[in-house]
Amino acid sequence: MSIFDIHMMAIITVIAIFLKLLEFPMAPMLLGFILGGLMENNLSRALTISDGSFSFLWERPLSLGIVITAVLVLVIPPLSEYWKSRRQVAEKDAPEANSEASESEAEVSERKS
Repeated sequence: MSIFDIHMMAIITVIAIFLKLLEFPMAPMLLGFILGGLMENNLSRALTISDGSFSFLWERPLSLGIVITAVLVLVIPPLSEYWKSRRQVAEKDAPEANSEASESEAEVSERKS
């Protein structure tokens, strides 16, 4: 075991502790670590077969469907969080606007009487 291996082990341990403290789920990270190498090898093989072109990702319906699904899975959660936060901000501002509108309506009705 070299000194480099010991340093790498210490660095990875510190990173793992911080991720555990921040409550990152370990199962998806472990799956990504294990399957990442396989995916990289197969992407390299596919790019070699297609002469470096990424067009194989949308030429066939099945691969296009997988790409669209992956994009949606990555894009929809942040967008829904953004929409939810915008809605909460609008709801916080809405009671103030409604109370101002009701006050002005009350003033108008007082002026009429």
